[in-house]
Amino acid sequence: MKKINKSIVVDKAFSLIELSIVILIIGILVAGVTSSSRLITRMKLITAQNLTRNSPISSIKDLSVWWETSLDESFDNAEESDDSLISGWLDINPQSSSKINALQPAVGNKPKYKANIFNGLPGILFNGSTNFLLANSVGINGKGLTIFLVAKRNAYSSPSGIISGLPVGEINDYNPGCFQTFYDQNSAQYFTVSTNTWFSVVSQPSPADNTPFISSTIFNGSNNISYLNTFVGTTVSGSPTFLVDRIYIGSRYTGNTVNSYFNGYIAEIIIFNRGINTEERLAVTAYLSRKYNIKAS
Repeated sequence: MKKINKSIVVDKAFSLIELSIVILIIGILVAGVTSSSRLITRMKLITAQNLTRNSPISSIKDLSVWWETSLDESFDNAEESDDSLISGWLDINPQSSSKINALQPAVGNKPKYKANIFNGLPGILFNGSTNFLLANSVGINGKGLTIFLVAKRNAYSSPSGIISGLPVGEINDYNPGCFQTFYDQNSAQYFTVSTNTWFSVVSQPSPADNTPFISSTIFNGSNNISYLNTFVGTTVSGSPTFLVDRIYIGSRYTGNTVNSYFNGYIAEIIIFNRGINTEERLAVTAYLSRKYNIKAS
């Protein structure tokens, strides 16, 4: 009878035991890394929520609407998870009891909630072809207007608009009473349009794809000036009168139809019904810069 080499059996047994231990250790390490990653993301979210609740925005007068993505009250609870379709982006304006929510009832036009997009914080994904949100009964009137935006483009395929505002019954967002802000023509510019006139242009290199940015535009009744991260746009004379009843987010509205869709993520939109001053602008910019870890001035 053939003799079995017991030392070989023992060696193999030990090898299997050692392999099992290694696999177990790797599993523990992976679980630890995953847990740590989740903890870091959770801490970033809590920090962002605290920054939002204690931001200077609440105390700056004439706030019209405020949409952002870090607070639980910004979305329906059932839609506040990765890849969920968004039927409503809820206004958190503390200065008004009548909220102006941006809605989308049609499934094919709903953008998506996406986790961990901006410095560990959520964003809303617009697909560049069908997605948009609509806010009605906005009530922005007069010659003053300020808009802040935090966004990130995925890709460019054609000129696109990120925010459009129009009066009741208006079919083109460039006619009197309207505005179209942060229009992306892929020519190293994001610019603002109102009353069929081209206003402030940020002519410095615009953010590349997948690069988060903070942009703002201010109409103070006599001129318009825009900002993009650390770049300052041209100061252009102009005093349009705004009569905005509805706002489209993630698209333009021209020729009586939704078009020029934005392909990218949006994290925050803040709109004031006046041209805020320099001190106020810097305060809002500092809040957004700290919250999203984007250098801006």
